[in-house]
Amino acid sequence: MRVVETASEAPNLAATLNQGAFNAGNAAGAWVGGAALTWGVSYQNLPFVGSALALLGLGVAVWSLLLDRRAQKQQ
Repeated sequence: MRVVETASEAPNLAATLNQGAFNAGNAAGAWVGGAALTWGVSYQNLPFVGSALALLGLGVAVWSLLLDRRAQKQQ
């Protein structure tokens, strides 16, 4: 919703790009999981790789929110 609200002049384009980013994230997650298996991570430890990716995504979301708030304060 943040993406669509921020792109007030082109919400349809923002929604399309958001869906594309979602698909790219799915592909990247599958690639990282496959790479982890190739590098010797066992199937039992694969959820930890997924958890690390989820934490990374959460970090990016929080960072984005903080950048938005800082930009709003400067206006």
